Amino acid sequence: MLNRIRATALFVLACLFATQSNFGQESNVDKVQEMTKYVTVKLEADLDHLTDNQRKMIPLLIEAAEQMDKAFWRQAYGDPANLKNQLGGSGKDSAKLSRHIDVNYGPWDRLQENRPFIDGQGPKPAGANFYPEDMTKDVFEKLVQDDPDLKSLYTMVRWADDEKSSLVAIPYSDFFKKEFSIAAKKLRAAAKLAKDPGFRQYLVSRAD
Repeated sequence: MLNRIRATALFVLACLFATQSNFGQESNVDKVQEMTKYVTVKLEADLDHLTDNQRKMIPLLIEAAEQMDKAFWRQAYGDPANLKNQLGGSGKDSAKLSRHIDVNYGPWDRLQENRPFIDGQGPKPAGANFYPEDMTKDVFEKLVQDDPDLKSLYTMVRWADDEKSSLVAIPYSDFFKKEFSIAAKKLRAAAKLAKDPGFRQYLVSRAD
């Protein structure tokens, strides 16, 4: 009788451990399924009326947009690869979580008051990735008195030193120099293909 009780107890413990080993992944998927309000829609357009030059412009504009998308990722969260590497696993569940991360630019659901849907993720930082995550509002309000540029809408704010005693405002043009340089190059290439003077000037202005 005692051996049977021990065997039963070991079986229950084994089931619990097996369940716990998959709990994180299943929990994440369940959260996504519970809160998701997104629908996949296929966008189509008739391109028959476009000229050869206009057709050549489309991939250039897409490539420029992809660079801006990378910049937005850094503003909203940081490096998405670091987040996706935490998912582990493979298959449909992992792909579904990865896609949900892409849609929301991070582990917080934008249609659910930024609730985290990945285990281990805390609340979304009030300043997203525009400001240091460990910066408090009181510290910012104190330091901004000496540097009003910290409130600029076109800067990324970072600690100026390891002691975290001061902040520095980094203009977008510097912080996203790599992404912006590539995007500008693509826009100027597209501008050379544009026949309409107004659109050509618009693309050049955006590049500048």
